[in-house]
Amino acid sequence: MLKTTDRIECDKRIAYFLGWRIDNSFPDKNRVWRLGNNLELDTTFKFYNDYEALMSVVEKIESIGFTVTIKESYVSIVPKENKMFKLVTGYLVEIDSVNSLEKRVAIYLAVAEFARRYMEVVKETI
Repeated sequence: MLKTTDRIECDKRIAYFLGWRIDNSFPDKNRVWRLGNNLELDTTFKFYNDYEALMSVVEKIESIGFTVTIKESYVSIVPKENKMFKLVTGYLVEIDSVNSLEKRVAIYLAVAEFARRYMEVVKETI
């Protein structure tokens, strides 16, 4: 189980990668995120708890030229043939068991780390 502060940081990385941006037009500065007409607080993203939301992140990663492999004992994200993003090669998370909760957490950690590295390469940070 992740600490709440770690989960919030991972959620913010993932959200930023997906196009969410901070909307400081609200009194809670640096806490409200917007994507189009959708709003979330930094504490209400569902990537950690909602498998469907997590898989939408996997699909986004695959749509930009990466292969996401999810197996019994690991998760890997590697570029297909995209030379520009060679710095984002192969984040690997070992999973201790095949328990679905453990696998979901490993996927979550892998996509959060991918989002961090990807945004560094394209020079965007939260």
